[in-house]
Amino acid sequence: MFQDRIRWKEGFYRASWWAFLAMVFIIPFPLPSWIGNILILWLSVFLLIKLAFREFRVGKDLWFLAAFLVAVLLSCLFSINLDKSMTYFREDMFPISVIYLSASQLLTGRKRLLQLSLALMASFTVATCVSFGHYGHRNALYGIFGHHTRYGKFLDLALPMALALTVIKDAMTRLLAFSFLILGGYSLVLTLSRGSWIGSGVGMLGVLTRLRRASIALAAAVGIAIVGLMVFPAKSNISKRFESLVHLEKAAKTEKSLTHRRDFYKTALVLIKERPILGWGYGRKTPKAIIKRKGLSWFQARKLRPFKSHAHNTYLEIALETGLIGLIAFLGLLLFSLMSCLKSHPREGEVFVIKTGAAFSVVALLVHGLVTNFFQQPFIFLFFLYLALLNSKAGSVSPS
Repeated sequence: MFQDRIRWKEGFYRASWWAFLAMVFIIPFPLPSWIGNILILWLSVFLLIKLAFREFRVGKDLWFLAAFLVAVLLSCLFSINLDKSMTYFREDMFPISVIYLSASQLLTGRKRLLQLSLALMASFTVATCVSFGHYGHRNALYGIFGHHTRYGKFLDLALPMALALTVIKDAMTRLLAFSFLILGGYSLVLTLSRGSWIGSGVGMLGVLTRLRRASIALAAAVGIAIVGLMVFPAKSNISKRFESLVHLEKAAKTEKSLTHRRDFYKTALVLIKERPILGWGYGRKTPKAIIKRKGLSWFQARKLRPFKSHAHNTYLEIALETGLIGLIAFLGLLLFSLMSCLKSHPREGEVFVIKTGAAFSVVALLVHGLVTNFFQQPFIFLFFLYLALLNSKAGSVSPS
């Protein structure tokens, strides 16, 4: 009987690993919610069983994650829009917790890290392939993400990881990484997202610096050349976006996106001072609720430009919604995770390469986050997966 229970448990654990990989694979895709809900439910049961058998491993990173989740929950409880905030907490924070905790328990060896890498590259490649042909105004590539800047944020998380994986030993992962680098680089340029150009550029430069591989630099140069040939027909639109990026002073007078961001930052800072500790409440509807509560006259009297969506800065938005407590907890989790990556060493082989890719993918999105809000996007689950990956204690051998 005891042996039967052990076999059942181990079989369920192996099935949970494949459910986890399936969850990772579908993150970029706008699939029916019930598909993700089934996988999240499976992984939730997996975590409960790990707890029941006292096999749940607790690391220091989980305390940072718990602190952030508590800060977000407190902001919801004291929100100006309690029902909406609790709804968004359930929709966002619960899956984030399950994905992060599942990764912390399942990423236990080099073999599993390689399988995760393969799932990621397959997902990224399929996502870019099905995105081609989806253009919006100004010939920007919207893809399956609904907006070109959302596509750009996804590429921030994908391109540095792909660049790192071009030197991995697993042939299939390496092939997909090279393929995605070309497809993703092409997509990145056509998104016309300057924030993504900078974010992804910083992330890939970080990968090249940390891995110190001339072969990667050469592959990147070849990829850039191929991308240049592919995007040549759209050079007029692209050059205009680069011009507006270089000549910020001149562009600020003619381009609304730059002046609006400046005004939104000013408004966000004033609102943060109004409720600095716990914020106004987590959720995508919070800015609209603030306008409704305060009234437009309140903003006009202070010469502020109200925003209905977000502050166009991730850190200001987190402080606005969850207060300084939430911002400090979020930054603490980030700092702990990135410091964990610095402890990895080249002698760890694939573990070092994969963690390097994850770390600089996170850095890329953090840089982009200075001019946009990435937090309440579907692929935020991928962001937290990377943080869990950085904190994983994967050894050279997977458990049997």
